[in-house]
Amino acid sequence: MPKGSYRVIETKTPDGYIPSSVPYEFSIEAAGQVKELDGIYEAASGRVADVTVINTRISTSVNKVDEEGNYVFGAKFVVKDADGKVIMDGNGNAKYVFTSGAEPYILKGIPAGDYYLSELEPPEGFTVARDVKFSVSNEPDAVNTVTMVDEKEKTASGVITVTKNLYDEEYKDLMAEDGVFYVALFADQQLTTRVSAVSPITFKGVSSSSTTFEDLNPGTQYYVAETDEYGTVIDADIYKNIYSYTPVYPDGQEVQITRKAPAKDYHFNNLFYELPEGYYYQGVIAVTKNVLKNGEAADSKDTFYVGIFTDPEHTNLFENNVYELAMDGNSSVTVEVPVMIGDSKDAVVKYYVTETDKNGVPLDESSDLTFTYTVKDGDVVLNYENNRAEVVITNEFEDVTPTVTPAGDITETPGESDDSHTTSTYVKTGDDTPIGLYVTLLVLAACAVVAAVVLAKKKNKKD
Repeated sequence: MPKGSYRVIETKTPDGYIPSSVPYEFSIEAAGQVKELDGIYEAASGRVADVTVINTRISTSVNKVDEEGNYVFGAKFVVKDADGKVIMDGNGNAKYVFTSGAEPYILKGIPAGDYYLSELEPPEGFTVARDVKFSVSNEPDAVNTVTMVDEKEKTASGVITVTKNLYDEEYKDLMAEDGVFYVALFADQQLTTRVSAVSPITFKGVSSSSTTFEDLNPGTQYYVAETDEYGTVIDADIYKNIYSYTPVYPDGQEVQITRKAPAKDYHFNNLFYELPEGYYYQGVIAVTKNVLKNGEAADSKDTFYVGIFTDPEHTNLFENNVYELAMDGNSSVTVEVPVMIGDSKDAVVKYYVTETDKNGVPLDESSDLTFTYTVKDGDVVLNYENNRAEVVITNEFEDVTPTVTPAGDITETPGESDDSHTTSTYVKTGDDTPIGLYVTLLVLAACAVVAAVVLAKKKNKKD
């Protein structure tokens, strides 16, 4: 450049910054040369003029207040674009996610344009506010601000429990080793107005899991939809093509709660066309406990235990769990235990079921048990087609009824008291029946009979 005076004027500004409208002047006073190094010009000889242009990031003030205008903190937000889609960064995460405090939150660097402020979680004691549209300007004197008002929770008795089930395309049960999904309630059938927090549904070794929405207004119709963690409704076709699963709503997405029926259960499904890592086909082992006494069904209040093992020696408990069989005054009870089959339709798995103590130690028949037990079909084989098995464990108690030894002929001997003798034998089986009381009653009854006979003889002699 020839010697002389110059101006630098900014003609294009990076997104998220206010354009610099100030001309920056500089001069070239003497000849010199520059060289380019990694895209930057450096002095090779002479003096090179330096010009610094300052850009200020666009700032937007986010105000979260209650109905009285007081700032509230603890609300979690995400920013959506003009089409209502969450703005993502290069790593696939939401770019603008933040939590409100006791003063305005300054959102920096958001480019000029139209947006929506969306509340993911309200502060404690408040309801979720609807999305608020706002605009951002990059003019130097612009004041960018957005205010969202939260209403305090009102006493409401409405409850919706949403349950999600995992299946493959043939509606075979799947279990997720560790999975998190999200669901939300909307006010309209088009699913554009979210009126609840985004609630996670967590799966840990199960095929079905639930979440509950509380403090809902009876007399209101809600719509249930699966979303991502930012409240964006999942597009079934996109997820089917990219993520190999799709949400299915067998009974539609509407849930109506009324004053007469303020609590509702709602179910929907995910159909998986390919199993992701950590997902398995699920089987079920139904364990039935029967209690018998003297060969007949007998009610019991005892609690028994069963273990499902992965080896025939009964040393490795499945998921290290012991399952309770609480009789609760019944003679029979059934517990269904979900178990893992495998991650392919060709998988075959074996389990071994037996009665244990509460610590999962198999019972020893040679020990001092008060009952005998039998296990029917305790060796279980499960596969994709045959994914259910039934095991029956029977505990039988033997109750020995007390017997009375006859007293023999009774004769009156003057001056001597009348004696009658009874003997009884019984086996303690774990039953708490007061046999000693019954024996005492039998003795007293025998004495009464003797007394009656003596009185009768005396009366006959007198006559």
